[in-house]
Amino acid sequence: MQHHTLSAKVVHQVARRFQLEKTVTGAMEKNMKQFVQMISLTDLKYRVCSQLGFKDILHSLLSGPDLPYLKDTVWRSGFKKQHL
Repeated sequence: MQHHTLSAKVVHQVARRFQLEKTVTGAMEKNMKQFVQMISLTDLKYRVCSQLGFKDILHSLLSGPDLPYLKDTVWRSGFKKQHL
């Protein structure tokens, strides 16, 4: 099985389309959370979880070993600055 890395732009587009969906079912949310869990870049995963309100994944990021990295990258430079 081959794996292809998705660009940050594609990940943001998928998240945006999920947000624009009028009726989100439990299965859709579960699938989106699985998609987010597979994002390898910690800062991108944090931004997408924040954008979509996935508090359970955010909590695991903030209580795990990625917290110092997030403090040095996302929180230092700001969400909006890197998101543009």
